[in-house]
Amino acid sequence: MLQALIAACAQGTLVCAATDLTLESESIISMPAADWKRLPQERIAALNKRPTVFMLLAH
Repeated sequence: MLQALIAACAQGTLVCAATDLTLESESIISMPAADWKRLPQERIAALNKRPTVFMLLAH
């Protein structure tokens, strides 16, 4: 889902992914869509099938 989201966003759109909230493995990452696109696919795929909340901020 994240791959489709960042593909549809403008380069400067801020995308936040908050994963596994309230668990020890909690992760909250915010960066522009352009930076998400540069991440290795393995890192993005690691969010698959984990409870994640996505937030967007477009200017």
